[in-house]
Amino acid sequence: MNTFSHSINIEDEYNNMLYSLHNELDSLELQFSSIISFRNNILFKFIIKIFHNLNLFLVIKSIQYSLNNFKSNFINRIQITRKSKLLYTPVAKTKKSSGPCSKKDWEEQIIRHTNNQQMMWDDSSTNKSILGDVFATIFNSDKVDFYIITKILPSNNRLETWSNNVGQTDRQVLYISSLNYSMSWDQWIQISNYSPSFKCQGTKNAGEPTRRNIITHLLNHI
Repeated sequence: MNTFSHSINIEDEYNNMLYSLHNELDSLELQFSSIISFRNNILFKFIIKIFHNLNLFLVIKSIQYSLNNFKSNFINRIQITRKSKLLYTPVAKTKKSSGPCSKKDWEEQIIRHTNNQQMMWDDSSTNKSILGDVFATIFNSDKVDFYIITKILPSNNRLETWSNNVGQTDRQVLYISSLNYSMSWDQWIQISNYSPSFKCQGTKNAGEPTRRNIITHLLNHI
């Protein structure tokens, strides 16, 4: 009787021990699962954040690409017509030691173009340029390069580096885009009907015969 009773007590203790161990294991499993879940949750959030930032980056790039395409297509739709005016400006051969310098100003525009920045110049004193007009840089006795005017801005958009150009602060600002076309000096003299001794001084609008001849030539060659 005592042996049986003792056996039951041992079995009960064993069962209690198993039950207690089982409970401990359940508790550890729950804690472990919680930790894993928490870690997975952090990892999940981190992954989601990465994808969110990646999607945001792709969206921004897509917008930039669309804007660049829109700008490019818009500029391409601006075309020279027979009514386009011709504005030209001289670019000096050497830099001046002080005061306004067309060579320095134009070299700045070349650098801007290299850095994918907008090339710009100021209008003549008449401020009559419009979209689709032609802008020419004249390198006296050398060559003439041609651009198209793609945008007109008020004078308060002038570059800070133009501050030395006293007397021109009221001139509107012209955005220009290259037509990828140049004339030799002999061509320019022949087509423009200017004298061989012609020398460009200051930004000016071409007279009607010259405007008509140059614009007609450009329409036939670009």
